[in-house]
Amino acid sequence: RKGWLEGLLLFAAAFLLLFWGLGERSLWASEGRWAEITREMFIRGDFFHPTIGGEPYFDKPLLTYWLIAAFSAVTGRLDEFILRLPSALAALVTLVCTVYLGRRLWSRQAGWLAGGLLMTSYGLLMYSHVASAETENLAAVMLAVTWYWTRRDRPGFVTFLVFYLIMFAGSHTKGLTAFVVPVLAILPDLLRQRRWRWLLWPSHWLALGIGVAVYFGPFVYAALS
Repeated sequence: RKGWLEGLLLFAAAFLLLFWGLGERSLWASEGRWAEITREMFIRGDFFHPTIGGEPYFDKPLLTYWLIAAFSAVTGRLDEFILRLPSALAALVTLVCTVYLGRRLWSRQAGWLAGGLLMTSYGLLMYSHVASAETENLAAVMLAVTWYWTRRDRPGFVTFLVFYLIMFAGSHTKGLTAFVVPVLAILPDLLRQRRWRWLLWPSHWLALGIGVAVYFGPFVYAALS
């Protein structure tokens, strides 16, 4: 009986902390760059060559711009709320994964406690209210680790493919941190009971090849066009 009540309270508080007043504050610091780059993508009809004032600006990968652009296209708006919405949603995804992993690896109480600690973390709350790539990158890391533990006892092509797609897609938010961190996180478990032998399977290499192609695809297209 307590389980659903704890979850309801935790996620009600999360929605309040993550989404309340999300668009009230004016743009500040680097948020102006995210806004202008997305705006110029719509003006030029080109979503593979980010620009500021018409000049190329490849300082960050493309996925965060695309997420902002997607919400803008759906709502017909490009304002402070839309700019920050991907960050807030990514923080919510991170919270869900944290609670799930705590419950999956330890206990129900550990899951709720971990979620509460994360939800009241200043870093998460700050970056969830900023148009940037930090929380999107974190969400990709947590999604990849969560997927591993969910499918740990069912290795196969689908398991490998989704794992790599999550990491390589996440790498299009803020670089290959989204690939390196999940690998380091699951490495001790792979070494136990010789699970690393999965990496020798042809299905693993096929999935890895598809993931690499997905990662390099936008870069190659941008370079060739």
